[in-house]
Amino acid sequence: MSKTSQVFKTCEVCDLMNYALLIGNTNYDNPALKKLKAPAADVENLSAVLRDPVVGGYEAQTLVDKPFAVVRNAITKLFKGKTKSDLLLLYFSGHGVLDDNNRLCLAVRDTDPDLPLDAGIDSPWLTHVMNGNSPSQPQVLILDCCYADAFNEGRKGEQVVSPDTFEVQGRGRVVLTSTNRFSPAWEGNKFIRGLETSLFTHYLIEGIQTGAAADASGNVTADGLFTYVFKWVTEAAPNQKPGRYVDQGGQIIIAHARPAPKRKLLPPELLEDLINPRAYVREGAVIELGRLLRGNDSALARAARDKLEELRADDSLPKRVYDAVERVLEVETQPAPMPASTSPSAPASRPPADWISITHPFALALRRIPAGEFLMGSDKAKDSDAFDDELPQHKPFVSEYLIAKTPITVAQWAAFAQATKHKTTAEQKGSGWVWNSKDGEWEEIKGAWWQAPRGPGSDVKSKQGHPVTQISWDDAVAFCNWLNTTAALKSLPASWRFRLPTEAEWEKAARGTDGRIYPWGDAKPDETYCNFYPDIGDTTPVGQYSPKGDSPFGLQDMAGNVWEWCWDGWDEQAYDDDPFITHDVDTEKHVVRGGAFVNESWRVRCACRGWDDTDFRDVVSGMRVCASPVLLSL
Repeated sequence: MSKTSQVFKTCEVCDLMNYALLIGNTNYDNPALKKLKAPAADVENLSAVLRDPVVGGYEAQTLVDKPFAVVRNAITKLFKGKTKSDLLLLYFSGHGVLDDNNRLCLAVRDTDPDLPLDAGIDSPWLTHVMNGNSPSQPQVLILDCCYADAFNEGRKGEQVVSPDTFEVQGRGRVVLTSTNRFSPAWEGNKFIRGLETSLFTHYLIEGIQTGAAADASGNVTADGLFTYVFKWVTEAAPNQKPGRYVDQGGQIIIAHARPAPKRKLLPPELLEDLINPRAYVREGAVIELGRLLRGNDSALARAARDKLEELRADDSLPKRVYDAVERVLEVETQPAPMPASTSPSAPASRPPADWISITHPFALALRRIPAGEFLMGSDKAKDSDAFDDELPQHKPFVSEYLIAKTPITVAQWAAFAQATKHKTTAEQKGSGWVWNSKDGEWEEIKGAWWQAPRGPGSDVKSKQGHPVTQISWDDAVAFCNWLNTTAALKSLPASWRFRLPTEAEWEKAARGTDGRIYPWGDAKPDETYCNFYPDIGDTTPVGQYSPKGDSPFGLQDMAGNVWEWCWDGWDEQAYDDDPFITHDVDTEKHVVRGGAFVNESWRVRCACRGWDDTDFRDVVSGMRVCASPVLLSL
């Protein structure tokens, strides 16, 4: 029997008690602190797990939207009158603010962000209470808020020591923070559809509840829990970096795992997508099953295969979804492609070069955009055409990705339509919108679709190299989903998938990192740079304005020709509210970028933002594809 197993047995019969205080603040009296969605759910769901007698056995108190006096009193009581062996856990979810000395203050209902020390839980006071009010040796502080890591400023903690030093329980203090001082702490629905909790707390709960964060003895230690949470948070949101401060001897055991398999069930959000009434959502879920099928988790792969076989036997499955199932299973049975490099210094998950060329099902060039920050939005001092929804200019961090050199063309779309028999929104509704240049108005024209973009009498026979138009956001997503079932996937690095670019990815690809107004620089466009109003009055072949109109990454047609769909849902105040995020996709309006041949010069600026309804389609609605290791959730 291991030393850790012996410790676990001892804990079962000793007098050790677990106490927890969970504080969440969703609503604030001061309008400068915006309402949050996650904290109430964070507290409710985490407390339920901690109270579970098998998992945590905590005596847990919860406070939601309580004023400063109530919260301060509860914290004081938590650390007062306990024994040396009692485990004390304090959790906070809400806004974090910094005082004039850059010290962290936890904002409660009546906190004034301009005077946080008057009614906020400041870190010096909290440290004093934890140090002086309790003889308890094992203490865990979990902070899920912005600037959380500022609590650890100036502290010099130790790394976790070997489990061989275990007594009955670890002693000392562990502080787990949702993010560092320079990155945001996200609410979970920005990354996982329908998630009520924050991203950080979601994985806290998952690691404890499922036992996925437990060690071989079934103990969920503070160190093991942090390792688990860090892995999954940074995978979902690379610019959110959880932190840890350790000052302890031995591991502090936070909970115990149930005897259940680790991460072997299909994610519930994926199962929900498989029964969604919207066919393209179900199709995307099938593609995700294919990713799990080819992943490294053998248990999940088996679960994915069982589900795919179940779907294949379902006679009621829409043809579009059934065809996707067949394509995924067919790809899975094909031999894996040879690696691009055998060098151990070249990870399989990283693009091997700046450009990747795809030959099947059609020719497509993809440019690698390196990870890093860039200037997003407009500076009114520099750009007189800037609109309020482009402000403030900010520097988001964007992870590495691939993006197509050109918009998807008529010929490329035709390959998709022939392979899948996909009926576009325009075909289903029997109409599309067309610009009447004579009257200067938009008209809904019966019979307008991608093969007849201006209605009956028009065609695309001579426009195979032009960008495809009359496609909706739904159509664009379906195209990306299909591409993930084709031979094109073999040209990508391992685990990478096709999708629409996010708004931030599109803008970075268009302007680079120097904040230029147009892809080529700050010079106003003319007929030699791009296709914009009033020069041509129709689409032009992709690449016609290259190289003069190219972006810093060598991408073509990022300005003018056609508007391009992005993944993000539309939010007019996006940069004010959450300037770094991928905005909620569960909306009827989605972002379009780039401007078109019907637009004047101010519309073809890199920072210019537009939107259309999800099912909207017109003679200037186009797309380009993106690829990354992350398949964004529908």
